Amino acid sequence: MTEKVAVTAEEDSVVIKNPYMFVEKNGEKVLYLPSSGITTTNGVTLSANIEPAETTQEYTWESSDTSLIDFVADTDQFADGKATIKIKKADASKTGTAIITVTSGAKTDRITVVCQTSASGFDTVKTTGDNLPDNLVTSVDKPYNLPNGNGGKDQLNISLKYPEGTDAESKEQLIFISSDPDIISVDETGKLTTNKASDEVVTITVICQASGASKVFYFRVTDDQNVKPASIEVTGKNDVDIDASIQLSAKVKPVNAVNKEVEWQVKSGAQNISVDDKGNVTGLKKGTATVIAVSKEDSNVKSSEFKITVHSPAKSIQILDSAITIEAEKTYTITKTNNTSAKNGYVIEPADTDDAIEWKSSNENVLTVTVTGNNVVLKAIAEGTAKLKATATSGVSKEVTVTVEPKKIAVASISITKEVTLNVDETHALVPKCLPENANEKVTFTYSTNNAKVATVDADGVIHAVGPGTASITAKTNTNRSASCAVTVKQPAKEIKILDGPLTLEEGKTYTINKTTNASATQGYILNPSNTTDTVSWSTSDSKVAAVSESASRVTITAGSSGTAALTATTSSGVSTTVTVTVVAKKISVTGINITKEVTLNVGQTHTLTPTVLPENANEVVTYTYSSNNEKVATVDANGVIHAVGPGSVSITAKTNTNRSASCSVTVKQPVKSIKILLNKPNVKKVYMAKGQTLSIKAEKNPLTSTDTFSYKTNKKKVAVVSAAGMITAKGKGTAKITVQASSGKKATITVVVSKKQVKAKKVKVKGPSTMKQKQVKKLTVSLVKGNSTDTISFSSSNSAVATVDNYGNVKALKKGKVKITIQSSSGKKAVKKIKIK
Repeated sequence: MTEKVAVTAEEDSVVIKNPYMFVEKNGEKVLYLPSSGITTTNGVTLSANIEPAETTQEYTWESSDTSLIDFVADTDQFADGKATIKIKKADASKTGTAIITVTSGAKTDRITVVCQTSASGFDTVKTTGDNLPDNLVTSVDKPYNLPNGNGGKDQLNISLKYPEGTDAESKEQLIFISSDPDIISVDETGKLTTNKASDEVVTITVICQASGASKVFYFRVTDDQNVKPASIEVTGKNDVDIDASIQLSAKVKPVNAVNKEVEWQVKSGAQNISVDDKGNVTGLKKGTATVIAVSKEDSNVKSSEFKITVHSPAKSIQILDSAITIEAEKTYTITKTNNTSAKNGYVIEPADTDDAIEWKSSNENVLTVTVTGNNVVLKAIAEGTAKLKATATSGVSKEVTVTVEPKKIAVASISITKEVTLNVDETHALVPKCLPENANEKVTFTYSTNNAKVATVDADGVIHAVGPGTASITAKTNTNRSASCAVTVKQPAKEIKILDGPLTLEEGKTYTINKTTNASATQGYILNPSNTTDTVSWSTSDSKVAAVSESASRVTITAGSSGTAALTATTSSGVSTTVTVTVVAKKISVTGINITKEVTLNVGQTHTLTPTVLPENANEVVTYTYSSNNEKVATVDANGVIHAVGPGSVSITAKTNTNRSASCSVTVKQPVKSIKILLNKPNVKKVYMAKGQTLSIKAEKNPLTSTDTFSYKTNKKKVAVVSAAGMITAKGKGTAKITVQASSGKKATITVVVSKKQVKAKKVKVKGPSTMKQKQVKKLTVSLVKGNSTDTISFSSSNSAVATVDNYGNVKALKKGKVKITIQSSSGKKAVKKIKIK
């Protein structure tokens, strides 16, 4: 069973020659392999001691990255407990790290293999510190003297040469070795520490760890206090502007040199710079110059020439192209010029400036910039804007906006609306389209018409309809592309009138309405305005009543069956009008008329005459007039309405416009409104009579003009009877009612009380006015004492020229004067009423 495995590379012949290739530190084993040399060709042998030697367990080799480090075929051997094998870079140019592991049983060991890029040689040797010169050159015969006790402030900075683009992590490490660390020790970064003075020459060897390349430096350490300058190093800026100054410094080495004073000298280019004794350099003129520092103690000790370039800085930059527009995928060149009046290019002042100009685009997705000599080439990438900025080394700058337009696609043709129909005074805006649709060429349009009386077009492509007709409107680009639009202008009708009013036609007849332009015509139809382009269509609401047939300028109506229909004329622009057509039956003349033969009316009543024509099927249209032969009895109005005016008879005549007539006999009656019963008794409501006594009733009409007649009757003939003339005869004791009735139906009644014997009045009483005015009529009120007296009474006037009195006590004043009215009962009792007539 394996107890231990230990692997190493130190037995390889190449490693023996360059033992720094293999490092074992802190338990980690690292093998550095170069990218060139024998190890690349032949490889490196690894050895693994396996204990105990007689172990029976197998062993294996394994690479973590065979694309970097692989095993050389047929090199695996084992003898006396040692296994050997060769490893080799799989790709000489490849760098990186791989781990080689050897395993036996449960035991393993490994080596980390770092593949580095081999340096092709040493490049520059630079130094830092107070005692080493810039350009350190030593030999065994001429070692460089370092002061004792430098404090480790002097350092060798060694650079190696590598192919361009070599990764920093793959470069070789440097190993610094001192031949006598007791005199001069060196650390891994090249810092030198002088430890004691000695006449012995100490070598410091710098070795490339992987490739083994080396470089040797020779030094001696001294305690001499009278140290003379050995070298001078000039430091400072290498550039100065005209009229500006820079400060140079002279570093005298070794640092313990007693006299460090130097003299500053312009070695070349004295016309371009000046230098003072403090090392202040002033730029005088554009160009180059060199300066050296010479030791004042030993003029043979001097610095290398320090080159200074005098610059003429730019004070301003002008980009003469103030606004730049470029088509996408095109280029635009701005060329340097000294002519500040030019419109293109860029100017730097002063003209002899040696400032470099940096050109940049703010958006390289829109614009890129390439500088070739004095030409700045702008390449338009995509549509957009970018800021182009020129900046001189001195810091002055100028910026201009660059607009990138889309790649130009030319307009091959244009299209506009092919046809347009307008009414007069209407407008239509043409909107030309460029073809192909993705064309971005900027074009302008002009418009023209071939008939300005029909349609005009303005600069914006707006068509204005002027008058009816046709015109062609043409749109044309400034690149000579054109298209036309056919314009039809119509004059719509604003109004249509049918001058023939409502029409009446007999069945089977026709009627034609013709178009006219005569505004004074009374027949036909007329359109306004007269130059309208509208057509007219005709329609009927009932073709069975009135059918229409139309042509361009007329319409014919054919009357069908009786009835009415609406005839409508409609223009093509939508204006319409309607007229009524009445169709009547075929004409049958009126030969006569009938009206009511007789009519009886009361005053104030009316009766409407309704004439009928003969024969009954006559359809002749007739009108009527009416007349009365006695308007005091009855009048008749224009509508045949009879108005009863006063009692009597009258003849009312109806007459047609065709001279046909008929008459109506009208009787007008005046019915009573009330009946007044007059008796020569004091009380006309209740009359007292003795058996066998007679009494005449006088019934008075109201109004007096009434045509009524009276009739009389009693309700008890055994008590009292009444004759047709109104004479009451008392028959027997009792009470009866006597009724007076007018022929129009109005009634009045009196009560008759019959006694067996006469009852005489004891006294007559009278009431009435004492004075009256002329023409007044006043009734006297008479009463008898006894109240049930059967007496009759009579009246007489003392002067009938002044006043009269009738049988019923009605006094009528005739003239001024005094009169006595005597009232006497049939039994001889009297009463007198004196009345003064004023």
